[in-house]
Amino acid sequence: MGDGANPKTRTCVLTRNLIISSTSLSKTRQESMDKFLGHVTHLHLQAKRLRVIENLDICVALKVLYLYDNKIEEITNLDFAKSLAYLYLENNMITELPTITNHKLKKLYLDENAIGIISGLQELTSLEVLSVSRQRIPRNGVLKFDI
Repeated sequence: MGDGANPKTRTCVLTRNLIISSTSLSKTRQESMDKFLGHVTHLHLQAKRLRVIENLDICVALKVLYLYDNKIEEITNLDFAKSLAYLYLENNMITELPTITNHKLKKLYLDENAIGIISGLQELTSLEVLSVSRQRIPRNGVLKFDI
């Protein structure tokens, strides 16, 4: 399991090698690894058994982040991504939204999580799409929006 997977918990740790293998960019021979990762704009980290968003802060040019079909419980460690415009977090284990301060975020996909209250979006001045369908909330629960 060279992908950073933990065999005991069947989850994966977000390592540099996993990040490198999750982009379609190619590193040039003379380019340092840090410089290469600083140019990455799209990361395909879907279905990697991730529990935590971590170790992405070197990807400062990140615009599109695919994190759907994982086991992520919290939206954290994304403050570095000032250019992030598209965030795909469908089918995870997220139960609440933190205040997200990314002013360039245009599309946020949170379908199939366990979010009961949608809040913390007041800073998202460029948000065009918010998708929150099919939340896994308690049987008699209701999805609420905190305006």
